[in-house]
Amino acid sequence: MFEQPGMAIRLRDPWEAVDLGFILIRTHWKAVMAVWLTVVIPITALLYILFWNHLWLPPLVIWWLNPALDRIVLHVLAKATFGEVPGFAETLRHLPRLMRHGFFATLSWRRLSPQRSFVLPVWQLEEQPGIGFRKRCDILLRRGRGQAIFLTVVCFLFHAVIFSSFMFGIALLTPTNVDFNLGNAVFGSGSDRIHWLDVLLSVIPIISITLLEPFYVAGGFALYLNRRVELEGWDLEVTFRKIAARVSKALGRGIALLLLLGFLTFPMHLQAAPPKPDPKEALAEVLKQPEFQVKRKEKGLHWKSQPQKENPRDVSISPALMPFLKFLAVLAKWAVIGTAVAALLYVIWRNRQFLTSRLRITSEEELPETLFGMDIRPEALPPGLAQVAARLWAEGRIRAALALLYRGALAQLVHHHRIPLSRGATEGDCLRKAREVLPQPSSDYFGRLTRTWLRVAYADLAPEPGAEALCAEWSAHFRETADEVRP
Repeated sequence: MFEQPGMAIRLRDPWEAVDLGFILIRTHWKAVMAVWLTVVIPITALLYILFWNHLWLPPLVIWWLNPALDRIVLHVLAKATFGEVPGFAETLRHLPRLMRHGFFATLSWRRLSPQRSFVLPVWQLEEQPGIGFRKRCDILLRRGRGQAIFLTVVCFLFHAVIFSSFMFGIALLTPTNVDFNLGNAVFGSGSDRIHWLDVLLSVIPIISITLLEPFYVAGGFALYLNRRVELEGWDLEVTFRKIAARVSKALGRGIALLLLLGFLTFPMHLQAAPPKPDPKEALAEVLKQPEFQVKRKEKGLHWKSQPQKENPRDVSISPALMPFLKFLAVLAKWAVIGTAVAALLYVIWRNRQFLTSRLRITSEEELPETLFGMDIRPEALPPGLAQVAARLWAEGRIRAALALLYRGALAQLVHHHRIPLSRGATEGDCLRKAREVLPQPSSDYFGRLTRTWLRVAYADLAPEPGAEALCAEWSAHFRETADEVRP
C-alpha cells in the first residue's frame, strides 16, 4: 500500500488537507476528466432526448446523480494516491464494483448529507455496510466534520456564482438598442421565450458540475486520508519502512563483506569438526565408577512439614551501648537525607536555565513552532535572512525565497510581537493580527508579502513585476538575525 505513494504521507491540518486534495485533482485531471466525460456525456445526451420539452430536468437529474458519478473520481484519485494511476479501460471495467456499497443510500436518504465527500470513501474504499459504516463515520467525523461541511457550502455557492455570472454576462453584453428582455426570455411564456437560451441555461449547470465536482470529491478524500493518517499512524509506518529498507540494505552489504573476508583470510583452516560426545553416554560412563555403586536404605518416621531449625546466635548487646547505637542510627539517617537533598539542589542549580525556561508561568498561550507546515522557530532561520532570500531569487528559486521571507516574518510576529496565533491559523488570520501590532509601512509590506506568497505557493503563478524588491525591503521592517527574534 505504501510502496510508491503519490504524495507525502504525513499528518496535516484539515484545511491543508483540503488544499492537498485540490493539488491531487490538478495533477491527475486528465485521467479523471477522460472517464468523467465518457460517462456523463452519454447520460446527458440521453436525458436531453427524453426530456427535450422539459429542459430543466436534465441538469436536475445530473445533480441528483452526483454521488454516483463521484465514485469515478474517487477511484482514480485513490489509485493515483498510492502510485498507480488507473487507465481509462480499467476504470470503466471497475464501474459495477464501484457502485456496489451504499449506492441506494447515497441517492436517497443520504443524498443531501453535507459531509458526503468525507464519508464516500468509507462506502467505496472500506466497503463498510450498515452498522459498521455508522460506527466508522462516528470515529472519522470527530475531526474534520466542519471542514467537510464548509467545503459543501462553498462548492454550492460556486455553482450559484457561475450560473449568476452567466446570466449577468448576457444582460451586460446585450446591446441597448435591441428589443430583448432577459427576464421575459427566461421566465416568460409563449412567444417571449427563446429556445436556444433555454438550452444554454440548461447546459450551464452541467458544465458547472463538471468543473467543480472533481474538486469537491478530492477535498473530501484528502480529509479522509488525513484522518486515517492521524488514527492509524500511516506517516510512522512509512518512516519505519524506509528505515527498515535502509538498515536491511546496509546489513546485507555488511554480511556479504564479512563472509567474503572470512573466506579470503581463512581458506586453509576449514576442516570438519569432531563429533560432539553424547551427554547421555558420558553420564552413563561416570555412573559406572565404583564411587557411585554404593547403595543404602534408611527407614524412619518424620513430620511432612518439619520446620527448619534456626541456628542460635548470640545477639546480646550491653544496655549501656543502646543509647549510643540509637544516636549513630539517627545520625546516619539524617546524613543520608542531607546528602540526597544536597545532591538534588546541586542538580537543580546546574540545570537552572533549563528549568526556569520550562517552569516559567505566563498567561500567554504556548507559542506555535510551525504554521502551514513551515518551521518558524527562531533557531531554524539562517543568519542574514534577507541576503539568503535575495540569492535564492537570483538563482530562480522564487518559491523558496518567498517561503524564507514569510517564515522570518511569521517568526518575528510570533516570538517578538507575541501575536497569539494558533496552529490552525490561516494566512488571512496572520495578516489581520499583524495589522493590529505593526506600524503602517510594515503592515503594508507584510500584506504585499502575503499576497505574493499566496500567488506563487497556492495559485502556482509567477510573481507580479517588481516583487523582487520584497527581499531588499525585508530588513527595513523585521529583525535581520535569528537571535534578535528570540524573546
